[in-house]
Amino acid sequence: MTEEKDMKRFQFGLCEWALKARGAALCKIVSEAGLEAIQLGIGKEALRGQGLLCRELQDEYMEAAEKYGLTFTSISMTVLDHISMCDQNDPASREKAMELIFEGIRIAKRMGMPMLMCPSFNKSEISGKSAFEMTVENYRKICREAAAQGLMVTTENNMGAEDMLSLVRLVNADNFGIYFDSQNHYLKYKLSTPDLFEMLKDEVYEIHVKDGRGNDLSGALLGTGDTEFFKTAEKIVKSSYRGFIVIENYYTQPPLSTKGNSPKRLLAQDVETLKKAFV
Repeated sequence: MTEEKDMKRFQFGLCEWALKARGAALCKIVSEAGLEAIQLGIGKEALRGQGLLCRELQDEYMEAAEKYGLTFTSISMTVLDHISMCDQNDPASREKAMELIFEGIRIAKRMGMPMLMCPSFNKSEISGKSAFEMTVENYRKICREAAAQGLMVTTENNMGAEDMLSLVRLVNADNFGIYFDSQNHYLKYKLSTPDLFEMLKDEVYEIHVKDGRGNDLSGALLGTGDTEFFKTAEKIVKSSYRGFIVIENYYTQPPLSTKGNSPKRLLAQDVETLKKAFV
């Protein structure tokens, strides 16, 4: 990371899964859009030994990042949508989830990333007391492994503010915190995103920004949806948060893909909005 980037309070990036491109092609698009970073993901393809598990793709990303002056913010274990790290009745799924998470830590270390993020949605939803307790137990193991590699671990989930803060307290690891998302809680519970950030801000270590209308996940350009994007941005700016702001809109999926503009043009509009909001 350059000295100039080190001095900046906010750095702007894109989730790998926001577009279809991967590897060097994605790095080129991100650079041309005026962004500085990419959040990579280990998704369902990892169950077949593919994607970021392959050293060839890791090397392609690292070479392209150096060429275009990009940083990798973190790895998101999106494969946890498809296998559970907290289902007490499915030990095989939990074992596979933990195996892939530990591999994610090794890959993050190899690629120079400071963080691993574990999303708890779909199969890994933290639903009920037993799932919560299992999640706490597994995060303690994950944080110990990550700490040995000098990495931060974050959780992204749909729990309420009190439960999220309780999770942080119970895991009780210096390298554990919250990955904040600007739409998820509004989409599921119609909770105020600005108010949620205010409650969680002291434990937030990285941020997704996206927008949507109605039930559309990541389906509206920033500031044009229902989530009070600009009010959330104002709360973030007024807080002590420093770090990455990562766009997670889905430019190649409906409804954004039906807007008549190319994914690159849609991304450019969001980048412009982002840079105006976080000043």
